[in-house]
Amino acid sequence: RQLLPISDFRDEIIQTVNKHQVVVLSGETGCGKSTQLPQFLAEEILTNATCSHGQIICTQPRRISAMSIAQRVSLEMGDRPKTTGLDGSLVGYQIRMENQTSPSNVLVFCTTGILLRRLENDQDLTGIKYVIIDEVHERSMESDFLMVILQRIRRSRPDLRIVLMSATINAEKFSAYFDHCPMITVPGRTFPVDVYHLEDIVEKLGRKYPGLTTLNTEDFC
Repeated sequence: RQLLPISDFRDEIIQTVNKHQVVVLSGETGCGKSTQLPQFLAEEILTNATCSHGQIICTQPRRISAMSIAQRVSLEMGDRPKTTGLDGSLVGYQIRMENQTSPSNVLVFCTTGILLRRLENDQDLTGIKYVIIDEVHERSMESDFLMVILQRIRRSRPDLRIVLMSATINAEKFSAYFDHCPMITVPGRTFPVDVYHLEDIVEKLGRKYPGLTTLNTEDFC
């Protein structure tokens, strides 16, 4: 966790989120925002006596990402393997036709549609301290509608904190929609990539293959 670029921004993120009602976190691929920011906020609730208690909801655009990220974060936060959402666990998830949550969950991952469904019966998101919308730059109909609703809710819930997580694309637009709220930009992490062609591999092997030069490259596509 400490090797991810977002780790260097932990204190800044916590301070900014607690000070402002809406924050846009713009991070490049590989920075760790999807798995680490929810944990930062969960740790704040669990360890900071001055932080009001409540639950964290983190939406994902797809069911598979809601499940996989929840299971990953669950392990990183110390839950036993394969106990995500069970009694005593800190992390749970809910997707269509599958509810793996319990009262002990501080952090719940769900699809955007699940949160919208909850809003039908609980228009103030009672008991929720933080709402995180991940991959907001994908601009689905559901996520756009959710932002409209959150814009209304935050006026009656000044204690509610909203974090929009986006790729670097169009982050300013989301900030402008929420009254030019603060933006935090986290760089990504790149890795060296070496490109080898088939001829290079043959040369490194030190062997000759007479038919190699006559092969059609489409045979490997």
